[in-house]
Amino acid sequence: MPLGNGEGLKLTTALYYTPNGRSIQAQGIEPDVEVVRGRLEVAEGRREIREADLDGHLSSQDDMPPERAAMSQRLRDDYQLSEALNLLKALNVVDRRRG
Repeated sequence: MPLGNGEGLKLTTALYYTPNGRSIQAQGIEPDVEVVRGRLEVAEGRREIREADLDGHLSSQDDMPPERAAMSQRLRDDYQLSEALNLLKALNVVDRRRG
């Protein structure tokens, strides 16, 4: 079922099998790389330093196109998504160095 922007959703009404024919019903698939949900805490009495506090900082999201600003916010809100994107970027760099 197409959702737009090249995305889609596939609903199954029966058993689900991997491409090699293994059933994953009620088991799922163990990820190759597991990203454990992080927990961030601000230390008491410490002032948080932001990029905007530094000389020569980059411009804010106000200067970004709305789509890019929304994705930037989504990556800040979803640690696992952010780490998945970092992994894909790293794999791309490794592939370019090999090829």
